[in-house]
Amino acid sequence: MQYPIPTRRRLVGGLVASAVASFSGCDLFRDQPKKESAPKTIPAKDRPPLQVVLVDGSFKEELQIRWQAFSEQPLQVDAITADQALSRSADATDVWIYPAHLLGEFVASERLVPLPAAAAGKPYQPDNEFANSEISTIESWPARWRLVSRFGEANYGLPLGAPLLCLAGRNVPVDKLDRLEDSAKPVEDRTTAANEIWKEILDGTMAQPSSQDKTWRESLDGLGKEQKDALVDRFLWIAASTNAKRRGLFDLTRLQPRLLSAEFILAAEVLVRIADLFPSTTLATHSEAWQRLVGAKEDAAMLAIAFPSRSSDASTEGENREAIRCSKLTLNNCLGLQASIGRKTRQTSVASQFVAWLSEAEQRDALAKFTNGVERWPGQPNPDLIQPDIRAYHNNSNREQRLEPLTLSIRFAQASKYRDPLAKALVAILKSPDKTKDQLGECISVWNSVTESIGMLKQRGSVESSMGFGQ
Repeated sequence: MQYPIPTRRRLVGGLVASAVASFSGCDLFRDQPKKESAPKTIPAKDRPPLQVVLVDGSFKEELQIRWQAFSEQPLQVDAITADQALSRSADATDVWIYPAHLLGEFVASERLVPLPAAAAGKPYQPDNEFANSEISTIESWPARWRLVSRFGEANYGLPLGAPLLCLAGRNVPVDKLDRLEDSAKPVEDRTTAANEIWKEILDGTMAQPSSQDKTWRESLDGLGKEQKDALVDRFLWIAASTNAKRRGLFDLTRLQPRLLSAEFILAAEVLVRIADLFPSTTLATHSEAWQRLVGAKEDAAMLAIAFPSRSSDASTEGENREAIRCSKLTLNNCLGLQASIGRKTRQTSVASQFVAWLSEAEQRDALAKFTNGVERWPGQPNPDLIQPDIRAYHNNSNREQRLEPLTLSIRFAQASKYRDPLAKALVAILKSPDKTKDQLGECISVWNSVTESIGMLKQRGSVESSMGFGQ
């Protein structure tokens, strides 16, 4: 049928309008958001290696083997010394494992960030002790671990250990010092009381020096760095038995060293007397000193300011180890290792997972066999506790203590520039005890020069933060 032209035009127009109306209700005319493809998950084995720097650690291979059994995430461990670490720039390191006394220097050089919650791991749960508890992981740490982790108002590291220095003795009445802690009232003049007690202990001790002990001063020039560091630790431990425990190393008003005060002079004098009686333990590293204490003859007098050997050495044979006594006085010198997240890491999540993994009981148990710087969780099965002296030490260390400021720990910025001159002064004092004040005075001059080069106000902030004070 043939329609007239006008009619055909109206018919076609209607069909077009109908089609437009139909399509206008269709998705073809709507603005559709552009669909984004889901991000591809990179398999762990294809990710960049996690960069870990191990400072003064002896378990690089063990760390790599254990991590590879746990995760496909590649791991690169660079083992270096503390001196190398301090000269190394703040690079893209993901995780630092380092001696806790370097924390202040690492914070000052902006190598670390405060510990993320994910990196703190989980509390140790023997028999589900914390299963129904809301306690946080950090709150579950022993007091000594929390102390070394904290700098100022932030926790920067996961503490792998914080062994406390202890005065231990065989046939020496070391428990007399406990009177300083057991007094019902605080000792007002702790220095005078400590002086009297040290005299009681040392005057009543009859050591039996060997032929080597008689010439110990000749060996002072050959002391290594670890031995000198241990000497500084022992000096500070003795000072902690005096008023110095409350007053610290500095008068914080102008950051003036207090090394010429009565308590530090007493500490130097006691150190000389102990070295005269027991040079084999006084000039040794901490673990060596404990081994020599254990190995001493049953009827011999022996004294050491130290902590037990690493786990793998704990089975050292000794005569009547039950006779070894530990004083209740302890000092936290930040001698363990801790792990922190690097400030410039690009793998925060994986780095946090790695640090949390380090704190697991299984890893602690394995790494404790390689170094004193790693401790097991309190309450975790510990085969070393079969030895009575080690059991006494751990019972003493694990007493829940107040979070006292770390007033005598040298862990602030540029710590080595303060610690090394003090070690030099102590060696000189052992050589010539009559020059004690002169040597401590020279050390003060060096400390003041270091402080001046840093800036008094800036360094005072670091010292206060190292003691646990907020800024």
